[in-house]
Amino acid sequence: MRVLLFLSLLSTIAFGDEPDTSLARILKLKSDTAQVNELYKLSNSLRNSNPDQAWYYAHLCEEKAQISESQKHLAKSYNMLGVLYYKKSDLKKAMAYHQKALELRTSCKDEMGCAMSRVNLANIYTDAQLYEKAEENYLAALDIYNHLGDLKRAGDCLMNLGVLKQTTKQNKIAFENYSKALEISEQLNNHEMRARCLNNIAQIFFENGEYDRSIAFQEDALKIRNMMDNNVEVADSYLNLASNYIKLKQYDKAKYYLDTAVVVSKHYDYYEAELMAYKIRSDYFSAIKNHEGAYYWLNKYYDSKDSLIAVQNEPENFDFKMPEILGTKQAAVKEFNNLWLLISVLIFVIFVPLMLFRLKR
Repeated sequence: MRVLLFLSLLSTIAFGDEPDTSLARILKLKSDTAQVNELYKLSNSLRNSNPDQAWYYAHLCEEKAQISESQKHLAKSYNMLGVLYYKKSDLKKAMAYHQKALELRTSCKDEMGCAMSRVNLANIYTDAQLYEKAEENYLAALDIYNHLGDLKRAGDCLMNLGVLKQTTKQNKIAFENYSKALEISEQLNNHEMRARCLNNIAQIFFENGEYDRSIAFQEDALKIRNMMDNNVEVADSYLNLASNYIKLKQYDKAKYYLDTAVVVSKHYDYYEAELMAYKIRSDYFSAIKNHEGAYYWLNKYYDSKDSLIAVQNEPENFDFKMPEILGTKQAAVKEFNNLWLLISVLIFVIFVPLMLFRLKR
């Protein structure tokens, strides 16, 4: 039994599914489209942990898609490159790739792909504050998802449209979109979507000065987030509740929720919530007529916010770096060497004890 466990461990070491060996395996596939699909998956799996390596695989994905002459697969590679450039905040290149993907997906009548490209473009337009174009693309995606009967993605689109309308101070339309998304979340029994809808509706009531209604919706959102162990977003709920209780002049409750939000945001390194807590703490001290405390926390909020903006506005090198990974030949050689390593160890583990046993006899 011990020998079998040992051999299993050796096999894992020798043939571990690292990116370089994955590439060698993918490039052995006979179908170009199969290679595109696998390279896309590999790039997507690395987009957060290793963007440079993900970019390398996305470009290989594009090359293989060009060879395959499949518009659907070429659009897939463009989509991945658009996603990666968006993550690197290069909106111009991201938009160009997503538009190319949309054109190809439209020409080959890939409805689901078109909807995904529309959402990606809408996200870029939102970041660029081109709200009319963002709305146009979200609505186009929503039409497709409704046509395909994809309620989950339709609900996400409605949420995005709600946020867009709330950003442009059109709270009535935002409320309508959130309410439709809430109905979908209940139909799908999707707790995460439901919590987001309740939270956003609560914010609209807060902005409209309906604090009791805002608290009711926010408490429902908080219950769901606690039930799901969503320990990060509960900080948002606590902060929103604190703001409502400040407006209602219930300062003990406001302080409780504010202090709780600070503890949670610090524990989970949720910097945005920490920053917002500075502003709400200033509101709290202002409400209780402690002007010195209000001034201190407001200054802390603006100083921290300015520092964050300065970091975000620093000039970036948008080009990806070529990752230090093994080429195809080197990967194949490594696999070959690993095979010989495994064979050598097998000989040592099996035959040497056998020879010793014979000598003892």
